[in-house]
Amino acid sequence: MNVPTSSSPMNRDGGIPTKPGAYFHQEPAVQENGPRKASGEGFFSPMTGGPQNFPEQQRQNFYSLRPAGAKRVLGRSHLLSCCVITRDGANSICIVAILLLVVLVFMLGVLPRGEIYSYVVVSLLATAALICLVMSVTVDPGILLPLPPDPTRQPETVLVNGKEVLRKVCPSCHIVRPPRSSHCRFCDYCVEEFDHHCGVLGSCVAKRTFRFFGGFFVFTALLILFIGIRSLVTLAKPDPQLNTGQGRWEMAAAIISLVASGLAGCIVLPLAFYYVYLACMNYTQKESAQLSLGFCEPNQDYHRGYWRNFFSRYFGPLGTSRITAENAEFYV
Repeated sequence: MNVPTSSSPMNRDGGIPTKPGAYFHQEPAVQENGPRKASGEGFFSPMTGGPQNFPEQQRQNFYSLRPAGAKRVLGRSHLLSCCVITRDGANSICIVAILLLVVLVFMLGVLPRGEIYSYVVVSLLATAALICLVMSVTVDPGILLPLPPDPTRQPETVLVNGKEVLRKVCPSCHIVRPPRSSHCRFCDYCVEEFDHHCGVLGSCVAKRTFRFFGGFFVFTALLILFIGIRSLVTLAKPDPQLNTGQGRWEMAAAIISLVASGLAGCIVLPLAFYYVYLACMNYTQKESAQLSLGFCEPNQDYHRGYWRNFFSRYFGPLGTSRITAENAEFYV
C-alpha cells in the first residue's frame, strides 16, 4: 500500500520518509541467512524529482534513508545551496592560489603604478578565469537521475539527424542513457554529454560545465600571454635603478612572472586551443580520444557547422538542472 507522507518522520528501523511529496511502500521482511532485513520503497519522477503528474504505474522507487545496496541520487557529491560539490572539489583551491600568486607578483612587482590599462586587463582576465573555474566545480554538469533495477529495461534505438543511435542501459544507475551520456566512476552518476572527469579539479566536465571549463583555459591563456609578454618587455628595457632594492625586486618579479607564464603556457595554451577545437567540431573529449585511437569513425551526427557548433557549446542555453533540494539526498 502506498501512503502519502509529506510531513511524517522516519526512524532508523524503517518507516515514513521525511522528504516532502514522497510516497513510501513497505515490503515484507526477507530472511537471508541471518537477521531479518526490511526494505522501503517510494516513488519519484526521474525528470521532475517528485511524483506530481506522473502515472502511478510508472513512478520509480527511492529511499530517504539508505538501505543496503541502494544508490544515492547525487552519487559521491553533495548539494550545498544550489552548488553541486564533489568530494575532490577542494582540489581547485590549489589552482586558485597559484593563479592569484602569479597575478599578484606581476601586478605588484612588474607593472608601473601609472599603467592603468594593464591593471584593468589583468584584473578582468583573472576575474573571468576564476569565475569560470568556480562554475566548473560547482555547477551541476548534467546529472541524470538514477532508477531502481528493472530486468525488463532494455537498450533503445533513437534517430539522431536521420541516423540510428543506440541508447544503452547503465548497469549502475539502471537508466536508458541519452546519446553521448556516460557513467562517471569517480562521481558515481550518469552525466549528459559526458566529456571527461577532471582529476585536477575533481569534477565532471559535461553538457552544463563544458563552457566554463573551456572558458577557464581560454581566459587563463590570454592572461598568461599578457603577463609573459609584458614581463619580457620589462626585462628587455634598460633599468637605471637596477642596483637599488626596488630595481632588483622588479627584475626578480619580472623573471618569476616570465618563468611562471612560460611553464603555465605549456599546459594551458594547448588545452585552450583543444577546447575551442572540440567546440567547433561539437566533439566531447571522450569522442575525440576514441577517434584518435581509431575506435570509432568521425561522428557527423551532431555537426551543424563550425560557428554554430562553437556558439552552441559556449553560449547556447544551459538547460535546467534535474537536481533539487528534495531529491539530492534520496537513494534508489
